[in-house]
Amino acid sequence: MAPMTRGAARRLKKTVNAEVAPPTVEEEVAPVASETGSSIHPAPVASETESSLDAVLARDDISPRAKNLAFSRWMRERITERLREQRGSH
Repeated sequence: MAPMTRGAARRLKKTVNAEVAPPTVEEEVAPVASETGSSIHPAPVASETESSLDAVLARDDISPRAKNLAFSRWMRERITERLREQRGSH
């Protein structure tokens, strides 16, 4: 088998990286819960109100990365909702 070219290696790497999903907020919070011995349940994130997003962002026991993921998920859902509304109205 011939060795892979640089371009082929880059394309393969991009494909593999695109298929690997980032951890969810629940996966980020689970280690904190096990370390503290408490049952930490993350606040609702997906398709919830802005106040629930604020609650997630205000918590100290959630890593900045998990907060960023929560915000990204919330924003993506808002954009999707607006696109659906626009498509439905035309």
